[in-house]
Amino acid sequence: MATPSDDVYACPLNGAVAAGRSLLPDWVPAIGEIVDVSLNTLWDVRSTEANAAMQQQVDAWAGASFAKTHGEAGSLIFHTGGHTYFDSNAVYIYDIASRKWSQERPPAKQFLDAENYIGDVVTGWMWASAGGIGLQVGEPFAAHTYAWLTWIPPGVLPGGANGFLYTPGRGSMSQPGQKGTQQPHKYAIGSKEPWTFGGSPLSIRPAHSFAFFDELRRRVVYGYGDAISRNLYWVDPSTSAAGTITWPVEDAGMQPYYHVGFHALADDLYLSVRLTASGLEFNVIDPVAGRRYRPPTLGTAPTGPYPLGDCGVEWVEKWRSMVCFAGTDTVWTLTAPADPRTGAWQWSSQPLAGTARQFVTPPFTKFRYIPRLDMFIWPMTHNTPVQGFRIFPP
Repeated sequence: MATPSDDVYACPLNGAVAAGRSLLPDWVPAIGEIVDVSLNTLWDVRSTEANAAMQQQVDAWAGASFAKTHGEAGSLIFHTGGHTYFDSNAVYIYDIASRKWSQERPPAKQFLDAENYIGDVVTGWMWASAGGIGLQVGEPFAAHTYAWLTWIPPGVLPGGANGFLYTPGRGSMSQPGQKGTQQPHKYAIGSKEPWTFGGSPLSIRPAHSFAFFDELRRRVVYGYGDAISRNLYWVDPSTSAAGTITWPVEDAGMQPYYHVGFHALADDLYLSVRLTASGLEFNVIDPVAGRRYRPPTLGTAPTGPYPLGDCGVEWVEKWRSMVCFAGTDTVWTLTAPADPRTGAWQWSSQPLAGTARQFVTPPFTKFRYIPRLDMFIWPMTHNTPVQGFRIFPP
């Protein structure tokens, strides 16, 4: 089956080419090594945020979406978040080819949880204090932005020449400042305009799950993160049509909490991955047949612990492999067989040279594979450089 966006990466990047790195700039790491790649940090382009606030908003709870066509090699679009200290709604962009952070939109306000702000459940996007005062229009619910965040390519929605940062909702967290909302939110990248909301109200979903854009069906698919579930959910961002993929009870439910998800385009299958202290659970879901599979694996899987799922996982379409990285000197791959539904998937590993920064919180959407550079990157903290590495295909 064709992959709709592969042609985006047909041309080499401009710039210097190092020996042994055909068509790649000279700053791109050699295969098997970890290097710092960014020329600045997010801290360098902040507004007035203090270090403690940035740690809360970025290191712990922020999410990122990979915008494939924004910039020469794509960009990471960051939406800051919060939890029990500061909440924020800033948007930052890391342009992968230029290796620089920029501030797209400053935070309209930093919310202290002590102020007891809540998301307005009628509109799904305003902030209002519990007493009905201090209303702020134009900014979505913040909190756990590491989940449920994805990129909508240009041409799907009106406007948005660079596409949209999109979330189908927010989690139903119980803490002040983290009430669930039932509306999708979207932000036109590069517009610097306020977020907008709207569409058919969705059922409130917990905060610890994934969202991805299904390019074949032009819809956003997302999971349920806080309870065992036999469902995936989807919403069409252009029509607001929404639906559920439910598989038979004999296929069992996905375990709760801290999932990431992908669309394996060539096989037209959805993949859900969950890392725990006891190992990795992955699910292969057929969106056409409405079936969920738990195929066997061969080889030696990475050993834990994975506290709170602190391991980056990416799907590399051209390799048909999931890549797992926990900030150590080893990277693991889990490669699909000819039939990913029932065939045995193969574990393998490769060593890495260099000093990797340890993940301090769930990386989720921050760990990304950049097809144009054949490189993985991860910006794990607000005041340290983005790092990158490359590996041989499994």
